[in-house]
Amino acid sequence: MNGNEKQYRRQDVMENFRMRVLRNLDIAIEIVLQEGSLILKKYNDLQFYLDNIAYGRIENFKAEQRKKKIEKDRMEKKAKREKGKTPAKDRNSNPVASVKGLPGKQPKEQEQ
Repeated sequence: MNGNEKQYRRQDVMENFRMRVLRNLDIAIEIVLQEGSLILKKYNDLQFYLDNIAYGRIENFKAEQRKKKIEKDRMEKKAKREKGKTPAKDRNSNPVASVKGLPGKQPKEQEQ
């Protein structure tokens, strides 16, 4: 082999190597694009979940919390009203009817 043949052979090997690298890069680009589209699809699915499903659950949770707080406030106000009231009177004791001469149940007179 003379020097020219070695040079051509070296160039041929370099060209083959270059072609393999370019082919591998093309394949790598295809793989990256495919995987990237899968990742984007999963991201979009996740985004859909977060935007719709999870957001709805969060809103439902907040609504439940508001309802519980309103109910608690209502019960506290009712308890305060009940606490401030005088004890319940007898239904049959009508202060207006207890005056003599008016119709209604008359109080029993005590004998002295």
